[in-house]
Amino acid sequence: QDNEMNWLHWDVEDPRQLDFQAFVQGLIRLRRSRPLLGRDRFLHEDPDPVTGSFARWLRPDGSAMEPGDWDDPNARAIGLMLCGREECLFVLMNAHHEPIGFSLPDGVGPWGVLVDSSDGTVRQHVRSTIDNATIDAPPRALLLLESRSS
Repeated sequence: QDNEMNWLHWDVEDPRQLDFQAFVQGLIRLRRSRPLLGRDRFLHEDPDPVTGSFARWLRPDGSAMEPGDWDDPNARAIGLMLCGREECLFVLMNAHHEPIGFSLPDGVGPWGVLVDSSDGTVRQHVRSTIDNATIDAPPRALLLLESRSS
């Protein structure tokens, strides 16, 4: 809807708004450069027979989401792993007011951070990899991790 409730004044010179604008522009560039983020149809848990791409919803402990997990009123975090032929992306979403540790998926890696919404970080390429089997998602934040096979 186009009204004052959700309309942003992009031409304002407020430093905080300029930072937000740069963050959004970085996200747009990142989405355009990653085919997994621009799919024209839904991914499923089983690999697509043509592209080999798949999606997995994961709990913070790294196990697959079960039907009861979706209805848990105390659940505050979830992960989504998207994989294609040459890369995997792992979206970690933490709605809790405290950090939550996420186990990184087995058999994939090394992982590196592309997006951290807690500090406005958006990278087009991974600069360093995560050496641990877990990563803490900051409070009320989203992390986007990437692992490339090539």
